[in-house]
Amino acid sequence: VEFREKEPNNRLGKAQPLPGATTPPSQDVKKDADAAGKKGGRPGSHGVANGILQSAGDVDGFSVFVKAGSTLVADMAANARLNSPVDAALQVVNSDGFVVAENHDGVGIDPRLAFTATKTGTYIVRVFGFPSKPNSSITYSGAATYVYRLTITTGPFIANAARVSVAAGTKSVPVYGWNIPEGAEVPVSGETKSLREVESVFAKQIPASSIGFVQVREFAGRARIRRVPFKTVGVARPAGGPGAALAPPVAVTGCLDTPNQFTRHVFQLKKGTTYTLSAESSTFELPVVPMMRIMAPDGSRAAQSSDPGRGKETQLRFSPKVDGPHEVQVFDRYRHHGPGHFYQVTIVPENTDYELSVGADMLVVTPKKPLEVEVVVTRRNGPGGKLGPITIAVEGLPKGMTAPPVISQPDGATSKKIKLTITTDGTAFSGPIRIIGKCTKPAEYQRVARTPVKLGNAFATTWLTGTAKK
Repeated sequence: VEFREKEPNNRLGKAQPLPGATTPPSQDVKKDADAAGKKGGRPGSHGVANGILQSAGDVDGFSVFVKAGSTLVADMAANARLNSPVDAALQVVNSDGFVVAENHDGVGIDPRLAFTATKTGTYIVRVFGFPSKPNSSITYSGAATYVYRLTITTGPFIANAARVSVAAGTKSVPVYGWNIPEGAEVPVSGETKSLREVESVFAKQIPASSIGFVQVREFAGRARIRRVPFKTVGVARPAGGPGAALAPPVAVTGCLDTPNQFTRHVFQLKKGTTYTLSAESSTFELPVVPMMRIMAPDGSRAAQSSDPGRGKETQLRFSPKVDGPHEVQVFDRYRHHGPGHFYQVTIVPENTDYELSVGADMLVVTPKKPLEVEVVVTRRNGPGGKLGPITIAVEGLPKGMTAPPVISQPDGATSKKIKLTITTDGTAFSGPIRIIGKCTKPAEYQRVARTPVKLGNAFATTWLTGTAKK
């Protein structure tokens, strides 16, 4: 159930009832083609409130009836997912006015909490916030731009995929969260022919990979997932030991569920090869601040990642001095732990590659004036050799529009930037196009230009509108 917040709801006695956010029936539902659980699951009854912390001092409240033993999950999308300039907080308050649960920074600086009721009754989920860029004020903050989307449920809630990267073609994955039926798997979705989300950071880009989501109508929440063209492994835990040595490229999901411990991953590395190791969490909306240290086969420390600061993720370029199994130990920067403290380590051999990017995700061309599209070329010369010329062209133009290919040479001005020119005879058009680069030296490399990063997302398609001739 989705609805808009209504003022005044800033006092316990005036909290706005949240329709749909009640304890769901105990009976199971049968799995159909669209259901998530392989063994069935409870209906995902939940409510979603679209609200605004309108002015200084504004506090919003939503009431929900919860039975004893049921787990209430509240998840707020604001700064990290809506670019709202608020550092929000959530509290759960009982009927006596006591705070029984609270959270400030669950996903980035957006709050998320889970609370298991010990008594049946009505609880208030309370929302307030501070400026995302701190100032000298010490009061609750608010503005017309402080928009948020609050999900409250006592049904299943997806926090993340149990394996945050999967091999391309994987149809469904187990998920982690709250109130998830045992054995439930959720479909992997998110990619269409006209829209494919890609990595926004060149260092994370893996050819033939894409970003998807695990979500299903019956469950609240969803999780980001990466589809890759190589092996994925999960879930490693501190108590599980290092396991067998893995050969890169490979992606491993781990979980820091034990206090003051670290997980151990062993990779079979080769002397003379440079590897890129990434420890990721915030990419997948996870709470860990993962750091890595690499232990050589003789047990000595070979390398360690630096403090990631506000970025929360670390990368490491490593060239082993000897062949053999190297252990990568992963720990949280602040020694935090818990059942939801998942992360991912990806290790790939560094190689020759390049990235194309454009400055807009929407373009307009008119019959009166050709459209110039600037394409930025980022080259990375690796062990494979120096990149040769890259032919850059537009794919998906309708009849009546043209864009001659342009070559980015290995050296000179065009090695870093080129301009494509799109012309039209007045054909009316609105649809996706792709800007594609093709290089044959030192090997065949085809890459698609990505759009600018907005709300943490970048895509492999650009929307083009061609106006009709008058």
